[in-house]
Amino acid sequence: MNNENTPIVPTHKDLLIQLLDAPFTWPGGYPKYGVTDDNHAICSGCAKDEFDRLYEAEAHDGFYISMLTVNWEDENLYCDHCGDAIESAYGGASEEKIAGVKRMAEQLAEQYGAPKEEVRETPNSTLVTRIAELEGNLAISKMMLTLADARINKLVKDKEMSR
Repeated sequence: MNNENTPIVPTHKDLLIQLLDAPFTWPGGYPKYGVTDDNHAICSGCAKDEFDRLYEAEAHDGFYISMLTVNWEDENLYCDHCGDAIESAYGGASEEKIAGVKRMAEQLAEQYGAPKEEVRETPNSTLVTRIAELEGNLAISKMMLTLADARINKLVKDKEMSR
């Protein structure tokens, strides 16, 4: 029996779908990755490529996602499936991070039909990088509001058309 005080624990299938639907945290736009029950990291790209295998995974088979997390500071964390680096949230304003934010903005804009936001590169000094991160978070927040507005407008249009 489930009551309102019982927490709902996501299954490995729920976690996989969350990783694919939202590969970045909100707020913040930090990149997420999966951790299998045998403690291996798997990036969102490999989760997409190996969807069937991960979805049908069983405990301890090497593909059972047990949690999603963010790589906060480890600049030497790699996907155990493809070997690509898993981006560090606070590793500085690297070209990979800028490209990741651009990809996220383009994917969301394409998905909801909203205009794409430009993310500019900045010099790699600590203060300038932190300012750029804050500006980037503000730009992402504005973009997410624009996307939410575009999605609401689409839902309203779809509802009106279904009448």
